[in-house]
Amino acid sequence: MVDADPSVFALFQEVAKGLDLKLRHAATPEEAWRLMDAHEPLAVFADYRQRGEDGLSLLQHVGQKLPLVKRILHTGEPLPSLPPGHDIPVLGIPCDITGLRDLLQTLADLARPRSEAAPA
Repeated sequence: MVDADPSVFALFQEVAKGLDLKLRHAATPEEAWRLMDAHEPLAVFADYRQRGEDGLSLLQHVGQKLPLVKRILHTGEPLPSLPPGHDIPVLGIPCDITGLRDLLQTLADLARPRSEAAPA
């Protein structure tokens, strides 16, 4: 998660309790790149409003460098118009906690090794 506000990360941690997810927090895009270089993530949540590079640009660059990483933009304010054809979902904050838990559960399910996944 890339967000200068640690309370947003704390919310995600609380919602993710009991899920098999390793959450990491970066306060800036630069810090996020250091984390991603050390540990390729399953997904990146980025706040739209960032110091330097905005969250949407960051996520677009993540998609270019790490195309298999899921990317989700989150924001607590109205967004400017998004570029045509962008494929990054937007999560409004505050958000429905049940919906956020379901999204994190889906990511946890994707992170499980195939041998542990339920049979088809």
